[in-house]
Amino acid sequence: MIYVSRIFHKDCMLERNRFLVAHSDVLVAVYNGEYRGGTAATIRYAQKLGRRVIVRDPNAINQSDLNTGNYLNVVVKNDCMKYNTLTE
Repeated sequence: MIYVSRIFHKDCMLERNRFLVAHSDVLVAVYNGEYRGGTAATIRYAQKLGRRVIVRDPNAINQSDLNTGNYLNVVVKNDCMKYNTLTE
């Protein structure tokens, strides 16, 4: 587990998302197309860093999509910054 911050503060979600992008080769985003918000900002940041971005429509996701390949599991609890990587 990696904690980017152990306490919640105004920009902790932004910092978490940027950390994840900075340490990834590919961003897989479940994104509804809304320009504003954390997902949109994270996609733009990944594109700015030259990361490959795969966008999935939240209405088209099914359980089999979640059971294939490598994935990143983000856990947001009281500390807002915990995540772990999982692979097949």
